[in-house]
Amino acid sequence: MFQMQVVKKKTSKMAHISLFFVIIILDVLAMRLGASPLVFTAPCSVLLYLLLPGFAFYKMLARAIALPKTLCMPLTILCGSGVFTFFTCVAARFGAWWLLQIAPPLLGLLCLAFLWRAGDTMTLPKQHTRNQFLLALLLCLYACCWMMFTAHPAAVGNTVLKQDFLWNVGNARSFALGFPPIDLRFSGVRLQYHYLNELLVGGLAMVSGISAYDWLAFCWPPFVLAAALVVLHALGMVLFADVKQARLLPFAIFAGCGLGAFFTQTPFFNNMLYHLLTNLNAVGTGLVYTGIFLCLAATMLQSDFHVNLLFTVLLCGAAVMLCVAKGPIGTVLVLSFFCAALWRMYKKGGWRTLLVAMILLLLVAVLYCTVFFSCFIFFLFSAAATLLKGSFAPALIAIGRKSNLLYAMSLPLFAAVQTFCENPAIVFLYGICAVRDIRHIKTISAQRVLLHAATLGSLLAFYIFDHYALSQIYFLFLSLQCMTFLAVELWFDLRCKWVKHAVMLLCAISVLAALATAGGMVADGSVRMLQHSAGAEKMPEFTMSAADEHAANWLNQNMSQTQRFATNRYYDKSPEEGNTNLYTALSGRSAYMEGFRYTISNMGVAQSVVETHQIANAILFSPKSTPLEVCAKAREIGVHYLLYDVNYAFTGDTLAQFSGLEQVFGEGNVKIYRVPD
Repeated sequence: MFQMQVVKKKTSKMAHISLFFVIIILDVLAMRLGASPLVFTAPCSVLLYLLLPGFAFYKMLARAIALPKTLCMPLTILCGSGVFTFFTCVAARFGAWWLLQIAPPLLGLLCLAFLWRAGDTMTLPKQHTRNQFLLALLLCLYACCWMMFTAHPAAVGNTVLKQDFLWNVGNARSFALGFPPIDLRFSGVRLQYHYLNELLVGGLAMVSGISAYDWLAFCWPPFVLAAALVVLHALGMVLFADVKQARLLPFAIFAGCGLGAFFTQTPFFNNMLYHLLTNLNAVGTGLVYTGIFLCLAATMLQSDFHVNLLFTVLLCGAAVMLCVAKGPIGTVLVLSFFCAALWRMYKKGGWRTLLVAMILLLLVAVLYCTVFFSCFIFFLFSAAATLLKGSFAPALIAIGRKSNLLYAMSLPLFAAVQTFCENPAIVFLYGICAVRDIRHIKTISAQRVLLHAATLGSLLAFYIFDHYALSQIYFLFLSLQCMTFLAVELWFDLRCKWVKHAVMLLCAISVLAALATAGGMVADGSVRMLQHSAGAEKMPEFTMSAADEHAANWLNQNMSQTQRFATNRYYDKSPEEGNTNLYTALSGRSAYMEGFRYTISNMGVAQSVVETHQIANAILFSPKSTPLEVCAKAREIGVHYLLYDVNYAFTGDTLAQFSGLEQVFGEGNVKIYRVPD
């Protein structure tokens, strides 16, 4: 026994040391890629502004109501991010950033001082060594799969930055200009989006001195990964009350991958592993708050709703944070909770069940109308659109040419096959679990109804909705996560040997697919590490140069927050695409029109408004315009600076339209002109 304890201590010490050195290497690499040396202080900012007040509020709640110890870390993250979100919104609304710098840590310290005088212990639950090793491995993959693709252009020269990444950076920087936030890319439009990820980053950027760019590129994803691991472990303890199952759950989430990794044209490119590693479009943040919500919801369902009002408030807060983090996912989970509540009321009665469910639905309805209503505007109903974007499209088209009836009948079959290909082991186990629960439907718990409803509801949404940017895949991610929750529980109950062997074979295939996916991302990242210009040569239309970042920095330093610039670079591939997000993200300043694709799809701006902006922007940069016409139009639309990129010039452009304007910046492909007062 003594020897086992010594081995455990040595293993735990090794895990701590490994994690420490990985973090140091990440910070050094971030500086190599152009990040500020302040990235070394990022853990201190997270500890001081998120974890400290979060833990203090959790301990205060634990004094007021009986809370399971398994909820310590989920509630610490929920309360900490909730407090920080509130003060960020207040500070942005009134321009009182000193309040954000002082209030969260001060509240946390005051609460802890009170608790210390009251004799409370200040211990955090220990995390298992396996989770620490897994986190170290994930951070290594993150460095290769993401950090190399977010290097500062000024540090590495010509490089390619992802549009969605720049979109997120711009959203984070918009909070420095006020609250409610504006869309930096399109003047006169309020940012209507599930932006919790960017809101937290924007607040941390203001209190730490680290730019929002560096937070999202180098600092924030590791914390999201760490939070996901601890929340998943806590969720496992709540769902299963078994340590082995709880330890397996994080591995099952991150190791699962679809068969698309083995094919050029995938069934639907299940790249959940990639999204979780990069936190692209807040999938990682969505997983964290999904876990927190399910922890509280499962606890409430297990207690048959015998909880006090304060716990109900916590559940509502988790639902709000989840919806603001990832609106469609939050909507599906709240509706699934409503189904579970109805099931529990059907079996045992009671008005409290229905009341809690109705409150959650009301909160989602309010958030839908005020925060993220536009997220669903461009989701179109289509029974076959998702299938027609995958590898089965040729077969479906061939069947459709022969018989419409046969085509309609084949859709469910192809959907089932594609779902299986997304994660064979998990889908196979879930199928067994679903059959068992249907056979014993009268006795299944409300908790299992919640997970089944979320699985089937999100899977149905994945197949019946269509979005031009393929955003229905986020429904698939939720479905696979909920399948995993049920599959992990079933794995330990399997008795049939051939079923167990089949599952092990499928698990091996899924792990190999995950390794293939990770290997491909590591290979791409290694190429970037050796030669960043390689990406620019492959995709010159997406190239960002050092001059681009220098120009954006000039705008940041010389423009006031109320001023606006215009640019002729409002697209990457073609003018019709209308998507770049470059200069607003790097400068944090508002543009008259830097792209319009996301403005239409995410904010619901009418096409006629976009056309008006396009006409005005053309007048500003057309060689047919006179300097007087340029100045008059700029003053009319409230533009103070003109950023001209020679790579996006009109045919035959001679710059005669700028002859009466003062050039205040010129480097490489970028020139900036000041519009006279």
